[in-house]
Amino acid sequence: MNPQSQLLAALISKSLNLGPEWTVVDVEMRDCDPDPDELHVYVERTPGHALRCPKCGARRPVYDHQAKSETTWRANSLNGVPVLIMYRPVRVECPEHGALTEAVPWSDGGSHFTEGFDECVIRRFIDAYERGVTPNGNYRYSVVQVEDQGEGNTYVSVEPNTADVDYKHCTWFAKG
Repeated sequence: MNPQSQLLAALISKSLNLGPEWTVVDVEMRDCDPDPDELHVYVERTPGHALRCPKCGARRPVYDHQAKSETTWRANSLNGVPVLIMYRPVRVECPEHGALTEAVPWSDGGSHFTEGFDECVIRRFIDAYERGVTPNGNYRYSVVQVEDQGEGNTYVSVEPNTADVDYKHCTWFAKG
């Protein structure tokens, strides 16, 4: 990677909370004419680091690669440029839980959006709700219910507006 790509890779590594078992191996701008350009970030596991079962956390051997190509996660944009995380997940073999897809630090496992992206979307919905504005239009999510449980904690239930979101109903928690 050139020096600019290395700097960008380090920034993205930090923003995704990647530990030493993960390496950003490449970043590239993709021309998606007529759509906006995208920043593609390619992540690989660093050799020599153990995989862990996503259920029990025990170190486990590789079972197989789940996909022949990378899986894509949408991350927060950088200065208006959409960021896509590309990674080829593996499955771990756990005698107790079977073959399971490894957990990745940037997503909760049920979504093709990073946790940071989800948090940003939900924060916007909470802010709009608190201002008395109901988001509508071409949003990926609709607020179904907002509850204040006291002590400044807010729970937001949302549903996706598009079929490309894996989950049917989600609740997010925002403190303060």
